[in-house]
Amino acid sequence: MRWLQQDERANISWVNSASEATTKAAAQEFDTEKWTLDYREILADPAVDAVVIATPPYLHAEQLSAALAAGKHVLLEKPLAESLESVRKIVAAVEGAPDQIVLEASCRHTRLTRKFQFPSWDSNEIEFFYTENGEPRKEILTVDMTDAPEDSFALTQHFLDCLDGKAEPLMSVQGAAKHMEILFKILET
Repeated sequence: MRWLQQDERANISWVNSASEATTKAAAQEFDTEKWTLDYREILADPAVDAVVIATPPYLHAEQLSAALAAGKHVLLEKPLAESLESVRKIVAAVEGAPDQIVLEASCRHTRLTRKFQFPSWDSNEIEFFYTENGEPRKEILTVDMTDAPEDSFALTQHFLDCLDGKAEPLMSVQGAAKHMEILFKILET
């Protein structure tokens, strides 16, 4: 959120969290008068153009669907979803709202390669998922990101550029969904 706050194109007008203490602290930190424990209050505000969904993945399908139904653009944090069922609900919601921009945050890794990457907790290791002859594969790569821009900054700039019509999402939600299907298939084995 600090990167949004530092860009003149964005205005943080609400904060939301499940905890009142956390939400009040974020409202104070980001100098925002409006805060709520119910995200639907934000979606009902006609002055809100876009939302960032950074909740646990099991909430993404419900919250994304509600945001799109309310006519909001969405930056959806990674991972996309926790299950194949949620992935399908997300794709259906996105396809049902073609005028809304949805930037799915795994796109931040497409700058390294056109194939999906899922970061491990170790910041210089990337778990790389792909298919070979129809079979899912996983490879661990070491990447030097020393000179790369901070991920959250780059993602924020890209989202705002998409909203301004200066860029297109690096990876569609449908593309990310295909990669998640590969991931779930790998995790099943």
